[in-house]
Amino acid sequence: MSNIIDPIIILVQPQLGENIGATARAMLNCGLTSLRIVKPRDGWPNSKAVRSSSGAESIIYNAGIYQTSLEALSDLNFTLACTSRKRDLSKNQLNIDDALDQYLENSENIGRWGIMFGSESSGLKNDDLDYSDILLSIPSNKSFESFNLSHAVLIVCFHWMKKSRELISNNKDSHTNINNLLATKNDLSGFFSQLENDLEKGGFLYPPEKAPKMIKNLRAIFLRSKLSKKEVKTLRGVITAIKRAGMSL
Repeated sequence: MSNIIDPIIILVQPQLGENIGATARAMLNCGLTSLRIVKPRDGWPNSKAVRSSSGAESIIYNAGIYQTSLEALSDLNFTLACTSRKRDLSKNQLNIDDALDQYLENSENIGRWGIMFGSESSGLKNDDLDYSDILLSIPSNKSFESFNLSHAVLIVCFHWMKKSRELISNNKDSHTNINNLLATKNDLSGFFSQLENDLEKGGFLYPPEKAPKMIKNLRAIFLRSKLSKKEVKTLRGVITAIKRAGMSL
């Protein structure tokens, strides 16, 4: 049996309830039902979101509400982030099909995964992208790249629906290997906290004004490596052992 899993759609700081409802409608058009929302501007629950969902109310009522992007991503093994802007980040930025293929090529090592979209006014911020694996861009008119939130979600979800249906029709099955399951964002967050705390104590993150950039670069190195849960556990043990060795000198 195939272990291809539908993505969770994550909206980061959406502004209008109408756009959240239209997003739910777009998701259900493509057979997706899992929605997470990070700090909606107009609060939650939102009656406008329900009204504009036009039959997709169950997605609205069952949406998870979070205060930060990391909280919304914490149990995911893999994340795509939709952004039109080139970023000063060491991350691949791919078109829709190539980005979705990155999930499919690694699906046997991935449990839950998601696709993240930013607010209507400013999109995703760099801090939101810290734990994303791939940046996804939607092709558009270069002189006008602004999408309505629900339109962007519909385009990406439609591409996913086509790909997943093709896989089912071609009987391309894969099976999850528990030993190789990719680390969740929560696993990585704990590892990064341990690493960065000890690097700060050891004087590596110097001078202070360069520390944020150094941290982003370090995180990018490990995120590109697609670490498994076992590998993260091993790395945390390595850090502890090195620290213990230094204390005994």
